[in-house]
Amino acid sequence: MINLLQTGQSVCNNHPDMMALLYKMSYAANGNILEIGTDRGGSALVFMQALFDRDKKHYLVTVDPWGNKPYPRSDGCYGDDRERAAMLLMAQAGAEYNIRWCHYRMTAHDFFAHVQQLGYWHDRALLEYRWSLVFLDGEHIFDSVEKEVKAVLPFMKCGGVIIIDNANHGGQDRDKLIKLAESCATDYSFINYSDGDEIMLIQGVNA
Repeated sequence: MINLLQTGQSVCNNHPDMMALLYKMSYAANGNILEIGTDRGGSALVFMQALFDRDKKHYLVTVDPWGNKPYPRSDGCYGDDRERAAMLLMAQAGAEYNIRWCHYRMTAHDFFAHVQQLGYWHDRALLEYRWSLVFLDGEHIFDSVEKEVKAVLPFMKCGGVIIIDNANHGGQDRDKLIKLAESCATDYSFINYSDGDEIMLIQGVNA
């Protein structure tokens, strides 16, 4: 079987401290997980490991448009090869570990606009979209992050956690991120990891 944590670290360019944090937070959340911005699928594998180790009762939803959609403020794009590799990796992991997982190939904006019409069936029942942990790793621009946070709040479990990756990215605004966190949660913190990037934890979300 595929080693989820080791493979996840490798796919994410070997950020063991970041992967350890994501595992810890997703295991502690004890609920459904939403990831916006899947890229190569490394963090999704870590979430799958946490779900497997916990009890496998909850599910993971990943969202990423992939393909040839240009990066924000850039001419670059993922390309189809990255999508195929990531989907193969996550599908293999989900099947081998029997994880409830599905992916939506669309932007975060489109996902939240239609989430109530996107049915997820399991064991002859329609599952409810309610998340205990949300990982925002899509467009690292404050305006986009703000829209994603506000869009996900109605679907969060009370006391849930939102993790914003690359919080010190050039397109972010630290003061605005703090105000955003204070408007919807009881606590927030910034955590640096080895290569200088920064994660923002928003905890105790007031759903």
